Amino acid sequence: MLLQKPQKIALVYGAPDYEENSLVTALRLSQRYSGLIVMVCQNPEKTAQYLRTVSKVIGGNPAAVKCIEMNRWKVLWSYYGPAELVFYTHGMFFSPKSIGNRLHINLWHGTGPKLASNKNFKSAFDADALSSASPVWGVSTAKSLRMSNQRVIIGNARADLLERSDQIRSKLGWNEKVVLWLPTYRRSTEVSIGTLAEGKTFLSEHALELSKHAAAHNIRLVAKPHPFDAEQLTDLGIEVITNSEIWEKEITNSQLIASADGVISDYSSAWVDALIANVPVALYCPDLAKYVADRGFNEPPMDLVAKDIFIDPASMSEFFQAISAGQAFRAAAQTQLRETLKLSAGPRADEMLNQVRDLAQSLKNFKVDL
Repeated sequence: MLLQKPQKIALVYGAPDYEENSLVTALRLSQRYSGLIVMVCQNPEKTAQYLRTVSKVIGGNPAAVKCIEMNRWKVLWSYYGPAELVFYTHGMFFSPKSIGNRLHINLWHGTGPKLASNKNFKSAFDADALSSASPVWGVSTAKSLRMSNQRVIIGNARADLLERSDQIRSKLGWNEKVVLWLPTYRRSTEVSIGTLAEGKTFLSEHALELSKHAAAHNIRLVAKPHPFDAEQLTDLGIEVITNSEIWEKEITNSQLIASADGVISDYSSAWVDALIANVPVALYCPDLAKYVADRGFNEPPMDLVAKDIFIDPASMSEFFQAISAGQAFRAAAQTQLRETLKLSAGPRADEMLNQVRDLAQSLKNFKVDL
């Protein structure tokens, strides 16, 4: 950045390649930005396909997005250095501060309740601003990412995909009431620091309990494991759908969530998306104390602000009965939680880019063609 002048380049990097905040951002840029749009990825061919799938939902021109493989020195010199706009979900090149007429925006990978760091590792992704679905948890996330400021712009781009669709349900073969179980990982072998363990490995212990209650109310329970999860849910005798299967059907994860009749989750950011999409949410967290000790929560903590939608084995039937009857589950508590977190429905990507445009002017005194 010191050696090169800013150019009309918008660089987008999402990890993994199918990360929806990055895909939606790139496609919205294709509709609004006259400069070069570059998407850095591990597999350009697959990423181009992801863009085509997302464009069928929100529009945009996938052909206007140049997908390039993460060749570090080439990306650093040819694109990252001169780019006037950089968007990333997990940092790039140790996330140095932007210099001169440039803006770096942390899209992150969802607005969830858990801290971005834990006692085992510290995350440090600096940026001029953090994009978040919630200004409340967004500030807490910015602090835990050790950003030099806690500037938050509102609008997770992937919220633009949160549309319920009968066509999606047909592709999935969902002809009955469906509840998605979206647990976050407790053990992971896919993080850069090696194996990560948080909370208790409890999925195998409780999958059959959820399945029993679902069956009693004629609900189809579908488990969608986190892609980093080291535990295999396929051995538990319940229906499982994976990321690869979703994308093979040309469906996004956000569409999957929005098209469900209900969601059960825990510490994942996915349930916040479900809440935005007005899908009834229940939180099942039998390892709460252990998880808080290992990872911890953003402020205000989830077990305080969302306590009224927690369920346990004794109250599971209440949730499944409500879904079976097509009724809201603890509707007042869900509404209150949306208000507490200050969540708003999509489309959000355009609003996020509007704020980026305004921030360039107010913070750096330069004009971005957005």
